[in-house]
Amino acid sequence: MKNVIDIDTIEKIGKLSGIEIVEGEKEKYLKHFAEILDYFSALDDIDEKTVSSGNHMVTNLKDITRVDKDEESLTNDQVFLNHKKCLNKHFKVERILYNEDN
Repeated sequence: MKNVIDIDTIEKIGKLSGIEIVEGEKEKYLKHFAEILDYFSALDDIDEKTVSSGNHMVTNLKDITRVDKDEESLTNDQVFLNHKKCLNKHFKVERILYNEDN
């Protein structure tokens, strides 16, 4: 699989993640993303029919679950006690997602 990432994609990733990527760093990130995608392209060579979904051949791990126990929950006052910005029993946070126009 050839790399499907370009400078425009690097800029979009930076914008979506809220990270300012300066012009000199774009090529560096392009190289790093290309290496990561090449590494994951090795998964394309695996024949899914020969590997079962629950197969732990490498680690011999077993699925371990814990028993859920009922415990007393926090009150609304306790939940919002240390948060500065609350609105109608909701946490108010800074906007993190933007559309193409922002």
